[in-house]
Amino acid sequence: MDALFLDLNGTISDDEAILWEIYRALFAESGAIVTEHEYRTQLVGQSDDEIFKRVLGPGVGTAELVTERVRRYVAAVADGATVPASARAAVALAASVVPVVVVTSAWRHEADVVLEASGLNALVTLVVSADDVANLKPDPEPYRLACRGLEVDPARAFAVEDTASGIRSARSAGVRCAAVTTTMPRQQLEEADLLFDRLDSEAVATLLGL
Repeated sequence: MDALFLDLNGTISDDEAILWEIYRALFAESGAIVTEHEYRTQLVGQSDDEIFKRVLGPGVGTAELVTERVRRYVAAVADGATVPASARAAVALAASVVPVVVVTSAWRHEADVVLEASGLNALVTLVVSADDVANLKPDPEPYRLACRGLEVDPARAFAVEDTASGIRSARSAGVRCAAVTTTMPRQQLEEADLLFDRLDSEAVATLLGL
């Protein structure tokens, strides 16, 4: 394997509960009620624009909502505490063997804050974020761009995701994909090549054949 591609939210960063609470509050402030089960099974892994339009209606203006969602998220994760020691060790192990690329539907500013606060920015070779692509996951564009950025054959890379949307994105680009069961029910991750309970050194060692 020539590269390891890692999703950010829910994979490296244990932040899905934070994201859920931010979305829940913004939905409620706009007059909509969504349960956590609905969020985790129907909305998680989608773009901000898609999430807000699915809940609040296709005609809703999303720019201000997205800006506020990002502001609240950055404030909540700025201390780096959402990246557990197990994930930090996993990224360090992977980076000692192959280039590590973060492939995320988050905005670049969000990714930078998490990676810098957790000390992982020096270990990551490339970040592909929402700022870099026209089409987010489940479209294959993010993973195709990551492969081009490293000049890596997709068949020689492996991805780790936490949502069905992310798995479809990777596999549609020709990248094998494992999933961690931290965000969605296991039955919604059946397209993954492998399943792990979380991103840790043991999972990375398995993927790298160490």
